[in-house]
Amino acid sequence: MKLRDELTEEDAFVLEPGTATVTFCDERREVMIPWHSFRHAVREAEKIRLIFQGWLIELEGEELDDLWDELQLQSVRAITGQTSDQDATKPVSVVSILPLA
Repeated sequence: MKLRDELTEEDAFVLEPGTATVTFCDERREVMIPWHSFRHAVREAEKIRLIFQGWLIELEGEELDDLWDELQLQSVRAITGQTSDQDATKPVSVVSILPLA
């Protein structure tokens, strides 16, 4: 996948102020969603849930403060914090990308 291949292993999210879309990458796919379809977000300790028109995105991590701040500004272009190693920890992981009916 192109976006994932462009990033280093340490990258959890990519910023681009004024971006029109945000891309979420998990181990199976990349989903690009326009920011104008953003509805709301909920932050709970080590979890963030993002609701877009037609999508529920769940993120987990121990270092979500910076990401939360950037999400509030809608300056996040991509969140790619997925690891294939069960023991490896990332500051942010894309836990699920679920279409809503």
